[in-house]
Amino acid sequence: MAGSRPQRWTRDLIVSNHAIERLRARAPWLEGAGDNRLRLRIREMHANGVRFGGQYGRDYSLLAKYALGDVQFVLVCTVSVRGKHVVKTILTLDLAIANIVSRPSVKRATRKVA
Repeated sequence: MAGSRPQRWTRDLIVSNHAIERLRARAPWLEGAGDNRLRLRIREMHANGVRFGGQYGRDYSLLAKYALGDVQFVLVCTVSVRGKHVVKTILTLDLAIANIVSRPSVKRATRKVA
């Protein structure tokens, strides 16, 4: 609706230039799209995304609810010290799964119970 206030996620979300370039690289059919159009598309993906994988410190991943073409995307994000959410990069679902599988597991010390 014209003249309405922007939704919260538009003010609290920063989309990095790197994320825009990764989206272009992974979706060649978007090659001619302008930065602002892609930034809006990424914001929509973030707003409708579902948490994916685990959270590591301030970083988290979101699986986009819809695919662009035949490709599903995962947004790799972080929360800045000021509380803003930043989309750092964009991966395909296959790349994100490969990253998760290749990540070493965290081994925790356990103590024996007598």
